Amino acid sequence: MQLKRLPVFLCFLLISLSGVQPLRAQTSNYDTTGLNFDGVNDYVQVSNGAVTVPGLEINKATFYTMQAFVKFDAIAATGYRNIFYNGNSGANGWGLYTYNGKLTVVVGNKYIFNITSFTPVNGKWYHLALKLNLARDSYGTYYGAYMVWVDGANITPVGPNGPSFYIITNAELGLPNSVLNSPAATDGIVIGGRSGGENLAATIDQVSFYQSDINYNDANCLISPALRAYTFEEGTANGNNVGKTVTDRSGNNKTGTLVNFTLTDPAGKSNYTKGVVSIGKNERLYVNKNATGNKTGDSWANAMTNLSDALALSCSRTNQEIWIAEGTYKPDRDW
Repeated sequence: MQLKRLPVFLCFLLISLSGVQPLRAQTSNYDTTGLNFDGVNDYVQVSNGAVTVPGLEINKATFYTMQAFVKFDAIAATGYRNIFYNGNSGANGWGLYTYNGKLTVVVGNKYIFNITSFTPVNGKWYHLALKLNLARDSYGTYYGAYMVWVDGANITPVGPNGPSFYIITNAELGLPNSVLNSPAATDGIVIGGRSGGENLAATIDQVSFYQSDINYNDANCLISPALRAYTFEEGTANGNNVGKTVTDRSGNNKTGTLVNFTLTDPAGKSNYTKGVVSIGKNERLYVNKNATGNKTGDSWANAMTNLSDALALSCSRTNQEIWIAEGTYKPDRDW
Protein backbone atom coordinates (compact mmCIF):
# COMPACT_ATOMS: atom_id res chain seq x y z
CA MET A 1 0.00 0.00 0.00
CA GLN A 2 1.62 3.22 -1.16
CA LEU A 3 1.31 6.47 0.76
CA LYS A 4 0.13 9.27 -1.53
CA ARG A 5 0.36 13.03 -1.13
CA LEU A 6 -2.88 14.79 -1.78
CA PRO A 7 -2.54 17.03 -4.89
CA VAL A 8 -3.87 20.59 -4.98
CA PHE A 9 -6.09 19.76 -7.95
CA LEU A 10 -7.87 16.92 -6.15
CA CYS A 11 -11.08 18.91 -5.99
CA PHE A 12 -11.51 18.62 -9.76
CA LEU A 13 -11.08 14.85 -9.88
CA LEU A 14 -13.40 11.90 -9.47
CA ILE A 15 -11.50 9.47 -7.24
CA SER A 16 -11.89 5.73 -7.72
CA LEU A 17 -9.99 3.57 -5.24
CA SER A 18 -9.45 -0.17 -5.08
CA GLY A 19 -8.78 -1.39 -1.54
CA VAL A 20 -7.91 0.79 1.44
CA GLN A 21 -5.77 3.76 0.43
CA PRO A 22 -4.07 6.36 2.67
CA LEU A 23 -3.67 9.95 1.53
CA ARG A 24 -1.36 12.49 3.16
CA ALA A 25 -3.43 15.64 3.56
CA GLN A 26 -2.04 18.94 2.33
CA THR A 27 -2.16 21.28 5.32
CA SER A 28 -2.51 24.98 5.96
CA ASN A 29 -0.77 27.09 8.60
CA TYR A 30 -3.19 26.38 11.41
CA ASP A 31 -2.45 28.64 14.34
CA THR A 32 -2.47 27.66 18.01
CA THR A 33 -3.53 30.98 19.54
CA GLY A 34 -6.81 32.76 20.11
CA LEU A 35 -7.61 36.14 21.62
CA ASN A 36 -9.12 36.57 25.09
CA PHE A 37 -11.56 39.45 25.65
CA ASP A 38 -11.92 40.61 29.26
CA GLY A 39 -15.61 41.58 29.10
CA VAL A 40 -14.81 45.07 30.37
CA ASN A 41 -13.50 47.14 27.47
CA ASP A 42 -11.56 44.86 25.06
CA TYR A 43 -12.63 44.68 21.43
CA VAL A 44 -11.23 44.45 17.91
CA GLN A 45 -12.03 47.26 15.48
CA VAL A 46 -11.71 46.85 11.71
CA SER A 47 -12.19 50.39 10.40
CA ASN A 48 -13.57 50.80 6.87
CA GLY A 49 -13.69 47.02 6.65
CA ALA A 50 -17.37 46.14 6.47
CA VAL A 51 -18.49 43.52 3.97
CA THR A 52 -21.08 45.09 1.68
CA VAL A 53 -23.85 43.47 -0.34
CA PRO A 54 -23.65 44.08 -4.09
CA GLY A 55 -26.64 44.12 -6.40
CA LEU A 56 -28.50 40.78 -6.36
CA GLU A 57 -29.26 38.77 -9.47
CA ILE A 58 -32.95 38.11 -10.08
CA ASN A 59 -34.14 34.70 -8.81
CA LYS A 60 -30.68 33.70 -7.63
CA ALA A 61 -29.80 33.16 -3.98
CA THR A 62 -26.69 34.83 -2.54
CA PHE A 63 -25.21 33.49 0.69
CA TYR A 64 -23.07 35.20 3.31
CA THR A 65 -21.54 33.49 6.34
CA MET A 66 -19.90 35.11 9.37
CA GLN A 67 -18.29 32.55 11.66
CA ALA A 68 -15.98 32.15 14.64
CA PHE A 69 -14.93 29.72 17.33
CA VAL A 70 -15.92 31.09 20.75
CA LYS A 71 -15.32 29.90 24.32
CA PHE A 72 -17.31 31.97 26.82
CA ASP A 73 -15.66 32.87 30.11
CA ALA A 74 -18.67 34.49 31.77
CA ILE A 75 -21.92 34.79 29.85
CA ALA A 76 -23.72 37.97 30.90
CA ALA A 77 -27.17 37.27 32.32
CA THR A 78 -28.45 40.67 31.22
CA GLY A 79 -27.81 43.06 28.37
CA TYR A 80 -26.17 42.78 24.95
CA ARG A 81 -22.67 41.40 24.40
CA ASN A 82 -21.11 41.58 20.95
CA ILE A 83 -19.60 38.47 19.39
CA PHE A 84 -19.11 39.95 15.92
CA TYR A 85 -20.87 42.62 13.89
CA ASN A 86 -20.53 43.71 10.28
CA GLY A 87 -21.50 47.36 9.83
CA ASN A 88 -22.91 50.05 12.12
CA SER A 89 -25.20 48.38 14.65
CA GLY A 90 -27.12 51.61 15.18
CA ALA A 91 -27.95 52.01 11.51
CA ASN A 92 -27.12 49.06 9.24
CA GLY A 93 -25.41 45.71 8.92
CA TRP A 94 -25.90 42.48 10.88
CA GLY A 95 -24.17 40.44 13.52
CA LEU A 96 -24.35 37.97 16.38
CA TYR A 97 -24.67 38.88 20.07
CA THR A 98 -25.66 37.36 23.36
CA TYR A 99 -28.65 39.02 24.99
CA ASN A 100 -29.70 38.00 28.50
CA GLY A 101 -27.55 34.89 28.14
CA LYS A 102 -29.02 33.79 24.79
CA LEU A 103 -27.69 34.04 21.23
CA THR A 104 -29.27 36.94 19.37
CA VAL A 105 -29.19 38.22 15.79
CA VAL A 106 -29.09 42.01 15.43
CA VAL A 107 -29.84 43.65 12.07
CA GLY A 108 -29.08 47.36 12.24
CA ASN A 109 -31.60 49.17 14.39
CA LYS A 110 -34.53 47.46 12.68
CA TYR A 111 -34.64 43.81 13.70
CA ILE A 112 -33.60 41.80 16.75
CA PHE A 113 -34.12 38.04 16.77
CA ASN A 114 -33.63 36.11 20.01
CA ILE A 115 -32.96 32.37 20.16
CA THR A 116 -34.44 31.16 23.44
CA SER A 117 -34.17 27.42 22.77
CA PHE A 118 -30.37 27.25 23.14
CA THR A 119 -28.30 28.30 26.15
CA PRO A 120 -24.50 28.40 25.72
CA VAL A 121 -22.34 27.49 28.71
CA ASN A 122 -19.04 28.82 29.96
CA GLY A 123 -15.73 27.08 29.30
CA LYS A 124 -16.75 25.19 26.14
CA TRP A 125 -15.65 25.89 22.59
CA TYR A 126 -18.47 26.52 20.12
CA HIS A 127 -18.38 27.06 16.41
CA LEU A 128 -20.88 29.89 15.83
CA ALA A 129 -22.04 30.90 12.38
CA LEU A 130 -24.49 33.55 11.25
CA LYS A 131 -25.74 32.77 7.76
CA LEU A 132 -27.62 35.15 5.51
CA ASN A 133 -29.49 33.97 2.42
CA LEU A 134 -30.51 36.85 0.13
CA ALA A 135 -32.67 36.82 -2.98
CA ARG A 136 -34.78 39.11 -5.14
CA ASP A 137 -37.53 38.42 -7.63
CA SER A 138 -38.46 40.07 -10.91
CA TYR A 139 -41.02 42.27 -9.12
CA GLY A 140 -38.37 44.04 -7.06
CA THR A 141 -39.14 42.26 -3.79
CA TYR A 142 -36.20 41.27 -1.63
CA TYR A 143 -36.03 38.26 0.65
CA GLY A 144 -33.63 37.62 3.49
CA ALA A 145 -33.27 34.61 5.76
CA TYR A 146 -30.99 34.82 8.82
CA MET A 147 -29.87 31.54 10.39
CA VAL A 148 -27.72 30.77 13.43
CA TRP A 149 -25.70 27.57 13.41
CA VAL A 150 -23.91 26.06 16.41
CA ASP A 151 -21.40 23.24 15.87
CA GLY A 152 -22.88 22.41 12.49
CA ALA A 153 -26.56 22.46 13.54
CA ASN A 154 -29.14 25.10 12.64
CA ILE A 155 -30.67 26.23 15.96
CA THR A 156 -32.87 28.94 14.46
CA PRO A 157 -36.57 28.57 15.34
CA VAL A 158 -38.75 27.12 12.60
CA GLY A 159 -40.83 29.77 10.89
CA PRO A 160 -43.15 29.85 7.85
CA ASN A 161 -40.14 29.33 5.57
CA GLY A 162 -38.21 26.78 7.61
CA PRO A 163 -35.67 27.33 10.42
CA SER A 164 -34.82 30.99 9.80
CA PHE A 165 -35.63 34.56 10.71
CA TYR A 166 -37.31 35.69 7.51
CA ILE A 167 -37.67 39.23 6.16
CA ILE A 168 -39.72 40.05 3.08
CA THR A 169 -39.79 43.66 1.99
CA ASN A 170 -39.65 45.90 -1.04
CA ALA A 171 -39.42 49.55 -0.08
CA GLU A 172 -36.83 49.10 2.66
CA LEU A 173 -34.45 47.01 0.62
CA GLY A 174 -33.72 49.05 -2.48
CA LEU A 175 -30.26 48.96 -4.03
CA PRO A 176 -27.43 49.77 -3.56
CA ASN A 177 -26.72 50.25 0.16
CA SER A 178 -29.93 49.15 1.83
CA VAL A 179 -30.18 45.62 0.52
CA LEU A 180 -31.12 43.88 3.75
CA ASN A 181 -29.54 46.74 5.63
CA SER A 182 -26.19 46.47 3.84
CA PRO A 183 -23.33 48.40 5.42
CA ALA A 184 -21.44 51.07 3.55
CA ALA A 185 -17.83 50.46 2.58
CA THR A 186 -16.80 53.10 5.13
CA ASP A 187 -18.41 51.15 7.98
CA GLY A 188 -16.42 48.72 10.06
CA ILE A 189 -16.40 45.34 11.74
CA VAL A 190 -16.27 44.91 15.50
CA ILE A 191 -15.41 41.71 17.36
CA GLY A 192 -16.00 41.09 21.06
CA GLY A 193 -17.45 44.51 21.86
CA ARG A 194 -17.42 48.08 20.63
CA SER A 195 -16.58 51.57 21.74
CA GLY A 196 -18.88 52.36 24.62
CA GLY A 197 -19.87 48.87 25.74
CA GLU A 198 -21.38 45.48 24.84
CA ASN A 199 -18.07 43.80 25.69
CA LEU A 200 -17.86 40.02 25.71
CA ALA A 201 -15.92 37.88 28.22
CA ALA A 202 -14.66 35.08 26.01
CA THR A 203 -11.82 33.67 23.96
CA ILE A 204 -12.40 34.01 20.21
CA ASP A 205 -10.52 32.34 17.37
CA GLN A 206 -10.74 31.95 13.58
CA VAL A 207 -13.16 34.78 12.73
CA SER A 208 -13.98 34.82 9.03
CA PHE A 209 -16.52 36.15 6.54
CA TYR A 210 -17.54 34.55 3.24
CA GLN A 211 -19.86 35.18 0.34
CA SER A 212 -20.92 31.53 0.44
CA ASP A 213 -22.63 28.97 2.62
CA ILE A 214 -19.85 27.72 4.92
CA ASN A 215 -20.53 24.65 7.05
CA TYR A 216 -18.96 23.42 10.27
CA ASN A 217 -16.33 21.21 8.66
CA ASP A 218 -15.27 23.95 6.25
CA ALA A 219 -14.70 26.24 9.19
CA ASN A 220 -12.01 24.03 10.73
CA CYS A 221 -9.59 25.77 8.39
CA LEU A 222 -9.71 28.96 6.39
CA ILE A 223 -11.35 28.12 3.08
CA SER A 224 -10.36 30.48 0.26
CA PRO A 225 -11.63 32.86 -0.87
CA ALA A 226 -12.66 34.51 2.38
CA LEU A 227 -13.75 38.14 2.37
CA ARG A 228 -12.23 38.72 5.82
CA ALA A 229 -10.24 36.34 8.02
CA TYR A 230 -8.68 36.91 11.44
CA THR A 231 -6.85 33.99 13.04
CA PHE A 232 -5.33 35.90 15.99
CA GLU A 233 -1.89 34.35 15.58
CA GLU A 234 0.09 37.61 15.87
CA GLY A 235 1.07 37.03 19.49
CA THR A 236 2.36 34.33 21.84
CA ALA A 237 -0.16 32.54 24.02
CA ASN A 238 -0.03 33.92 27.61
CA GLY A 239 3.12 35.85 26.70
CA ASN A 240 4.28 39.43 26.96
CA ASN A 241 2.93 40.81 23.67
CA VAL A 242 3.17 44.29 22.22
CA GLY A 243 1.56 44.33 18.77
CA LYS A 244 -1.80 46.09 18.48
CA THR A 245 -2.88 44.96 15.01
CA VAL A 246 -4.28 41.71 13.60
CA THR A 247 -3.79 40.71 9.98
CA ASP A 248 -6.62 40.06 7.57
CA ARG A 249 -5.62 36.60 6.28
CA SER A 250 -8.07 36.81 3.38
CA GLY A 251 -5.62 38.97 1.45
CA ASN A 252 -8.03 41.90 1.32
CA ASN A 253 -5.86 43.90 3.75
CA LYS A 254 -8.60 44.94 6.18
CA THR A 255 -6.34 45.08 9.24
CA GLY A 256 -7.91 44.96 12.69
CA THR A 257 -6.85 47.00 15.72
CA LEU A 258 -6.74 45.61 19.26
CA VAL A 259 -8.42 48.12 21.54
CA ASN A 260 -7.66 48.19 25.30
CA PHE A 261 -6.02 44.74 25.49
CA THR A 262 -3.25 44.52 28.09
CA LEU A 263 -1.45 41.70 26.19
CA THR A 264 0.74 40.84 29.18
CA ASP A 265 -1.26 38.58 31.49
CA PRO A 266 0.52 35.19 31.95
CA ALA A 267 -2.89 33.58 32.49
CA GLY A 268 -4.00 34.82 29.08
CA LYS A 269 -6.71 37.28 30.14
CA SER A 270 -6.99 40.29 27.80
CA ASN A 271 -4.19 38.65 25.86
CA TYR A 272 -3.37 36.06 23.26
CA THR A 273 -4.06 32.63 24.72
CA LYS A 274 -4.57 29.04 23.65
CA GLY A 275 -6.83 28.80 20.61
CA VAL A 276 -9.35 26.25 19.47
CA VAL A 277 -8.35 22.66 18.71
CA SER A 278 -10.85 21.81 16.03
CA ILE A 279 -10.26 18.06 15.75
CA GLY A 280 -8.90 15.41 18.07
CA LYS A 281 -5.41 14.07 18.50
CA ASN A 282 -5.90 11.16 16.12
CA GLU A 283 -3.50 11.62 13.18
CA ARG A 284 -5.65 9.46 10.91
CA LEU A 285 -9.14 10.08 9.51
CA TYR A 286 -11.16 7.22 8.03
CA VAL A 287 -13.54 7.51 5.07
CA ASN A 288 -15.95 4.83 3.93
CA LYS A 289 -18.97 5.82 1.89
CA ASN A 290 -20.88 2.81 3.26
CA ALA A 291 -20.14 3.44 6.96
CA THR A 292 -23.07 3.63 9.37
CA GLY A 293 -21.42 4.94 12.56
CA ASN A 294 -21.33 8.46 13.98
CA LYS A 295 -19.12 9.83 11.16
CA THR A 296 -16.42 11.29 13.40
CA GLY A 297 -13.74 9.68 11.22
CA ASP A 298 -11.75 8.36 14.19
CA SER A 299 -12.17 4.67 13.24
CA TRP A 300 -13.49 2.45 10.46
CA ALA A 301 -16.66 1.87 12.51
CA ASN A 302 -17.24 5.64 12.71
CA ALA A 303 -15.77 6.54 9.31
CA MET A 304 -16.84 9.67 7.49
CA THR A 305 -18.89 8.95 4.40
CA ASN A 306 -18.00 12.15 2.54
CA LEU A 307 -14.39 12.63 1.36
CA SER A 308 -14.79 16.41 1.23
CA ASP A 309 -15.62 16.52 4.95
CA ALA A 310 -12.40 14.61 5.72
CA LEU A 311 -10.37 16.96 3.51
CA ALA A 312 -11.85 19.98 5.31
CA LEU A 313 -10.98 18.57 8.74
CA SER A 314 -7.51 17.46 7.73
CA CYS A 315 -6.33 20.92 6.74
CA SER A 316 -6.13 21.95 10.38
CA ARG A 317 -3.56 19.27 11.25
CA THR A 318 0.04 18.78 10.20
CA ASN A 319 0.77 15.32 8.75
CA GLN A 320 -2.87 14.26 8.91
CA GLU A 321 -3.54 11.02 7.03
CA ILE A 322 -6.85 10.15 5.38
CA TRP A 323 -7.55 6.44 4.94
CA ILE A 324 -10.19 5.73 2.30
CA ALA A 325 -12.10 2.49 1.77
CA GLU A 326 -12.63 1.04 -1.69
CA GLY A 327 -15.10 2.94 -3.81
CA THR A 328 -15.69 6.01 -5.97
CA TYR A 329 -15.71 9.45 -4.33
CA LYS A 330 -16.56 12.85 -5.79
CA PRO A 331 -15.42 15.96 -3.85
CA ASP A 332 -18.44 18.24 -3.55
CA ARG A 333 -16.71 21.62 -3.06
CA ASP A 334 -13.79 23.66 -4.32
CA TRP A 335 -10.48 23.87 -2.44
